[in-house]
Amino acid sequence: MRVRLGDVCTIKQGVVKDTSNSVWLLNLDKVESETGKIIEFQYVDPNKIGTSTCQFDTGNVLYSKLRPYLNKVVLPDKEGFATSEMLPIRPDTTRILREYLTYYLRSPEFVAYISDKVAGAKMPRARTEDLLNVRLQLPTLDEQTDIVKILSIVSILITQRKQQLCQLDDLVKSQFIEMFGDLHSNRFLWPKSTLGMEFVVTSGGTPSTGNEEYWNNGNISWIGSNMCQNIILTENDGKYITKQGFENSSAKLYKPGCVLIALVGATIGKTALLRIKTTTNQNIAGIDVNCNEKFTSEFVFYYIQSLYYKFMEIGDGQFKMANLSFIRGLELLCPPLELQERFASLVVATEKSKFAIQKSLETLKSLKNALMQQYFG
Repeated sequence: MRVRLGDVCTIKQGVVKDTSNSVWLLNLDKVESETGKIIEFQYVDPNKIGTSTCQFDTGNVLYSKLRPYLNKVVLPDKEGFATSEMLPIRPDTTRILREYLTYYLRSPEFVAYISDKVAGAKMPRARTEDLLNVRLQLPTLDEQTDIVKILSIVSILITQRKQQLCQLDDLVKSQFIEMFGDLHSNRFLWPKSTLGMEFVVTSGGTPSTGNEEYWNNGNISWIGSNMCQNIILTENDGKYITKQGFENSSAKLYKPGCVLIALVGATIGKTALLRIKTTTNQNIAGIDVNCNEKFTSEFVFYYIQSLYYKFMEIGDGQFKMANLSFIRGLELLCPPLELQERFASLVVATEKSKFAIQKSLETLKSLKNALMQQYFG
């Protein structure tokens, strides 16, 4: 049976019982994406809360109608305040479970419906009336309970896999510090050099996008600086250039073991360690670690991440852009190769563990998508 959302829910604020001291103000960046649980509230003085806020309690489901948080759904476990762009939806629990509603609002069917209704050039947002008019499948409360249990189990497993990946990343970073010390203080008194003195540092290029012969049916990997996210790259994001495009541009083919650094924009100073061959755009610096037997790529990759603050000092709050001279001039500590190789072995072993966890994560995500389609499609 399908019903209007507005027939089983109301857009109604909750009531915060006590605002005499301090209250909780929701930060949307601190919401776990799979479960909708709030990881962290911001504790504030009630006198500092503006009028453009909504109250919510544990009977509400919060739905964000404004981009960039459009379709973010929050299941609060305590009362508080949030931005007025969060709609406090109160389900009639005699007909629809709060948790069932939460999953529906994340379903592909609902997201496709509401995304088609979004309006507004500067600040696109969904309209409350469109939200209330959507029709959803409404099984019995017992059936809803079973659906929620199944989806919750899968969601929790997805969250656990993500946490495991983060824990492995944290393990490698902590081991790096333990083995090499605080690189700013250089307490082990490693010899010093610069990236430019030890490695060949170059930048990539972009074949003319107006020439289809440079791009169509290409088989040479090409990536942009968006791929520099302090990660180890085992695949690109689907862009390829042709041999003709490669030969008629300043693009360079970087080999596995090369360390990439983004030179500009939101990812400036962030890195990637290549496990594949790829070309890049001109906004990436490529460091050929392979040309110097005194260093491992894994050490250089994590070392450069410790220099991120150097990139943040560029431009004094203005648009930030690094050049190759800046990269070549960055200081490089030179610990013993044996120590670097021990660290590299740890990184490789961790990669294998992360690969297995990532495969499990992808399987769980596919399962959840299939279940969401089955229950709400």
